[in-house]
Amino acid sequence: MQKKVISISVEILPVDPLAVLQEICKPHQLHFYLEKQVIGKTNTEKNTLAIAAVDAATHFTVKSGNRFSQARSFIQSCLNNTIVLGATHLPFSGPHFFCSFTFFEQDSQINLHISQNANYQEELSINSHFPSATIFLPRWQITQKNNRYILVINTVLTTSIDIQNISQIIWQKYQQITQINNTSLSSLIKPHGNLRKINPNHLQDFKKSVASALDLINSNYLKK
Repeated sequence: MQKKVISISVEILPVDPLAVLQEICKPHQLHFYLEKQVIGKTNTEKNTLAIAAVDAATHFTVKSGNRFSQARSFIQSCLNNTIVLGATHLPFSGPHFFCSFTFFEQDSQINLHISQNANYQEELSINSHFPSATIFLPRWQITQKNNRYILVINTVLTTSIDIQNISQIIWQKYQQITQINNTSLSSLIKPHGNLRKINPNHLQDFKKSVASALDLINSNYLKK
Protein backbone atom coordinates (compact mmCIF):
# COMPACT_ATOMS: atom_id res chain seq x y z
CA MET A 1 0.00 0.00 0.00
CA GLN A 2 1.33 3.45 -0.96
CA LYS A 3 2.23 5.46 2.13
CA LYS A 4 0.26 8.59 2.90
CA VAL A 5 1.52 12.07 3.71
CA ILE A 6 -0.25 14.70 5.79
CA SER A 7 0.81 18.30 5.12
CA ILE A 8 -0.32 20.93 7.65
CA SER A 9 0.18 24.65 6.98
CA VAL A 10 -0.25 27.38 9.59
CA GLU A 11 0.58 31.06 9.79
CA ILE A 12 2.85 31.90 12.72
CA LEU A 13 4.25 34.99 14.38
CA PRO A 14 7.46 36.45 12.88
CA VAL A 15 10.52 34.21 13.18
CA ASP A 16 13.75 34.25 11.20
CA PRO A 17 13.89 31.11 8.98
CA LEU A 18 17.69 31.15 9.24
CA ALA A 19 17.45 31.14 13.03
CA VAL A 20 15.11 28.16 12.80
CA LEU A 21 17.57 26.34 10.55
CA GLN A 22 20.38 27.02 13.02
CA GLU A 23 18.28 25.87 15.97
CA ILE A 24 16.67 22.62 14.81
CA CYS A 25 18.79 21.24 11.96
CA LYS A 26 21.13 18.34 12.75
CA PRO A 27 24.36 17.84 10.74
CA HIS A 28 23.18 14.62 9.06
CA GLN A 29 19.77 15.93 8.02
CA LEU A 30 18.84 17.07 4.54
CA HIS A 31 18.16 20.79 4.50
CA PHE A 32 17.69 23.77 2.23
CA TYR A 33 17.91 27.53 2.68
CA LEU A 34 17.07 30.38 0.33
CA GLU A 35 16.99 34.10 0.98
CA LYS A 36 16.08 36.73 -1.59
CA GLN A 37 15.25 40.42 -1.40
CA VAL A 38 14.31 42.68 -4.28
CA ILE A 39 14.21 46.41 -3.63
CA GLY A 40 12.15 48.62 -5.91
CA LYS A 41 13.15 51.92 -7.45
CA THR A 42 11.90 53.93 -4.48
CA ASN A 43 13.77 51.79 -1.91
CA THR A 44 10.46 51.31 -0.11
CA GLU A 45 9.03 48.61 -2.35
CA LYS A 46 10.60 45.48 -0.94
CA ASN A 47 9.78 41.92 -1.93
CA THR A 48 11.43 39.53 0.49
CA LEU A 49 11.52 35.76 0.54
CA ALA A 50 13.30 33.37 2.90
CA ILE A 51 12.75 29.62 3.08
CA ALA A 52 14.26 27.07 5.46
CA ALA A 53 13.49 23.38 4.91
CA VAL A 54 14.74 20.96 7.55
CA ASP A 55 14.89 17.16 7.66
CA ALA A 56 13.14 14.83 5.24
CA ALA A 57 9.67 13.44 5.75
CA THR A 58 10.44 11.38 2.65
CA HIS A 59 13.22 11.53 0.07
CA PHE A 60 14.45 9.91 -3.12
CA THR A 61 17.89 9.63 -4.73
CA VAL A 62 18.82 8.74 -8.30
CA LYS A 63 22.10 7.07 -9.23
CA SER A 64 21.39 6.10 -12.84
CA GLY A 65 18.82 6.49 -15.58
CA ASN A 66 16.74 9.53 -16.48
CA ARG A 67 16.98 11.45 -13.21
CA PHE A 68 14.55 14.22 -14.15
CA SER A 69 11.86 11.75 -15.19
CA GLN A 70 12.37 9.75 -12.01
CA ALA A 71 12.25 12.93 -9.92
CA ARG A 72 8.96 13.98 -11.50
CA SER A 73 7.48 10.52 -10.95
CA PHE A 74 8.50 10.53 -7.29
CA ILE A 75 7.03 13.98 -6.68
CA GLN A 76 3.77 13.17 -8.48
CA SER A 77 3.42 9.90 -6.58
CA CYS A 78 3.83 11.73 -3.27
CA LEU A 79 1.35 14.45 -4.23
CA ASN A 80 -1.22 11.86 -5.26
CA ASN A 81 -1.06 10.44 -1.74
CA THR A 82 -0.93 13.68 0.24
CA ILE A 83 -3.70 15.19 2.35
CA VAL A 84 -3.25 18.98 2.59
CA LEU A 85 -4.72 20.73 5.63
CA GLY A 86 -4.63 24.12 7.30
CA ALA A 87 -4.01 27.56 5.82
CA THR A 88 -3.64 26.45 2.20
CA HIS A 89 -4.37 29.95 0.89
CA LEU A 90 -1.03 31.28 2.14
CA PRO A 91 2.02 31.62 -0.13
CA PHE A 92 4.29 28.56 -0.03
CA SER A 93 1.75 26.57 1.96
CA GLY A 94 1.30 22.87 1.31
CA PRO A 95 3.97 20.37 0.25
CA HIS A 96 7.04 21.65 -1.58
CA PHE A 97 9.88 19.47 -2.83
CA PHE A 98 13.52 20.53 -2.84
CA CYS A 99 15.97 19.06 -5.34
CA SER A 100 19.68 18.96 -6.02
CA PHE A 101 21.35 17.68 -9.18
CA THR A 102 24.98 17.02 -9.99
CA PHE A 103 26.48 18.48 -13.14
CA PHE A 104 26.71 15.10 -14.87
CA GLU A 105 23.92 12.58 -15.41
CA GLN A 106 25.88 9.73 -13.84
CA ASP A 107 27.62 9.45 -10.49
CA SER A 108 31.05 10.31 -11.86
CA GLN A 109 33.96 12.64 -11.48
CA ILE A 110 36.99 13.47 -13.62
CA ASN A 111 40.42 12.96 -12.10
CA LEU A 112 43.58 14.42 -13.64
CA HIS A 113 46.78 12.39 -13.72
CA ILE A 114 50.25 13.36 -14.92
CA SER A 115 51.71 10.95 -17.46
CA GLN A 116 55.38 10.22 -17.99
CA ASN A 117 55.65 12.94 -20.62
CA ALA A 118 54.27 15.48 -18.11
CA ASN A 119 50.97 15.79 -19.94
CA TYR A 120 47.68 15.73 -18.06
CA GLN A 121 45.38 12.80 -18.71
CA GLU A 122 41.73 12.63 -17.75
CA GLU A 123 40.35 9.56 -16.03
CA LEU A 124 36.63 9.10 -15.39
CA SER A 125 35.85 7.41 -12.09
CA ILE A 126 32.79 6.70 -10.01
CA ASN A 127 31.95 9.20 -7.29
CA SER A 128 29.63 7.57 -4.76
CA HIS A 129 29.46 10.60 -2.48
CA PHE A 130 26.92 12.55 -4.51
CA PRO A 131 23.88 10.95 -6.17
CA SER A 132 23.05 12.49 -9.53
CA ALA A 133 19.72 13.65 -8.05
CA THR A 134 18.32 14.09 -4.56
CA ILE A 135 14.71 15.07 -3.93
CA PHE A 136 13.17 15.54 -0.51
CA LEU A 137 9.92 16.65 1.07
CA PRO A 138 10.92 18.49 4.24
CA ARG A 139 9.52 17.54 7.60
CA TRP A 140 9.61 21.21 8.64
CA GLN A 141 9.38 24.17 6.27
CA ILE A 142 9.43 27.79 7.45
CA THR A 143 8.81 30.55 4.92
CA GLN A 144 8.91 34.31 5.21
CA LYS A 145 7.11 35.99 2.31
CA ASN A 146 7.20 39.74 2.82
CA ASN A 147 5.48 40.21 6.19
CA ARG A 148 3.87 36.77 6.40
CA TYR A 149 5.37 33.71 8.07
CA ILE A 150 4.21 30.21 7.21
CA LEU A 151 5.09 26.92 8.87
CA VAL A 152 4.47 23.68 6.95
CA ILE A 153 4.69 20.33 8.72
CA ASN A 154 4.84 17.19 6.56
CA THR A 155 4.36 13.80 8.20
CA VAL A 156 4.44 10.36 6.60
CA LEU A 157 1.98 7.76 7.88
CA THR A 158 3.32 4.23 8.19
CA THR A 159 1.76 0.98 9.33
CA SER A 160 3.57 1.24 12.66
CA ILE A 161 2.74 4.88 13.39
CA ASP A 162 1.91 5.81 16.98
CA ILE A 163 -0.68 8.57 16.64
CA GLN A 164 -0.25 9.96 20.13
CA ASN A 165 3.53 9.92 19.90
CA ILE A 166 3.68 11.67 16.52
CA SER A 167 1.15 14.25 17.72
CA GLN A 168 3.34 15.01 20.73
CA ILE A 169 6.45 15.34 18.55
CA ILE A 170 4.68 17.74 16.19
CA TRP A 171 3.34 19.83 19.06
CA GLN A 172 6.75 20.07 20.78
CA LYS A 173 8.50 21.04 17.54
CA TYR A 174 5.82 23.61 16.78
CA GLN A 175 6.37 25.21 20.18
CA GLN A 176 10.15 25.15 19.71
CA ILE A 177 9.99 26.81 16.30
CA THR A 178 7.51 29.51 17.27
CA GLN A 179 9.48 30.41 20.41
CA ILE A 180 12.91 30.72 18.77
CA ASN A 181 14.67 33.94 19.68
CA ASN A 182 15.81 35.88 16.62
CA THR A 183 18.28 38.10 18.47
CA SER A 184 21.25 35.80 17.86
CA LEU A 185 21.04 36.51 14.13
CA SER A 186 19.35 39.89 13.89
CA SER A 187 20.36 41.86 16.99
CA LEU A 188 22.30 44.32 14.84
CA ILE A 189 19.52 44.78 12.30
CA LYS A 190 16.93 47.44 12.93
CA PRO A 191 13.38 46.39 12.06
CA HIS A 192 11.87 48.15 9.09
CA GLY A 193 8.42 48.46 7.61
CA ASN A 194 5.07 48.31 9.28
CA LEU A 195 4.42 45.62 11.84
CA ARG A 196 1.55 43.32 10.96
CA LYS A 197 -0.91 41.94 13.48
CA ILE A 198 -1.76 38.25 13.37
CA ASN A 199 -4.94 36.80 14.76
CA PRO A 200 -4.09 35.20 18.13
CA ASN A 201 -6.38 32.34 17.18
CA HIS A 202 -3.58 30.93 14.98
CA LEU A 203 -2.72 28.53 17.81
CA GLN A 204 -6.27 27.18 17.88
CA ASP A 205 -6.21 26.88 14.07
CA PHE A 206 -3.07 24.78 14.32
CA LYS A 207 -4.64 22.50 16.93
CA LYS A 208 -7.72 22.12 14.71
CA SER A 209 -5.54 21.09 11.75
CA VAL A 210 -3.77 18.44 13.82
CA ALA A 211 -7.11 17.22 15.20
CA SER A 212 -8.49 16.98 11.65
CA ALA A 213 -5.52 14.87 10.60
CA LEU A 214 -6.01 12.54 13.56
CA ASP A 215 -9.72 12.22 12.77
CA LEU A 216 -8.87 11.20 9.21
CA ILE A 217 -6.57 8.50 10.55
CA ASN A 218 -9.02 7.22 13.16
CA SER A 219 -11.87 7.10 10.64
CA ASN A 220 -9.72 4.91 8.37
CA TYR A 221 -10.00 7.52 5.61
CA LEU A 222 -6.23 7.22 5.41
CA LYS A 223 -5.33 3.57 5.02
CA LYS A 224 -1.92 2.53 6.27
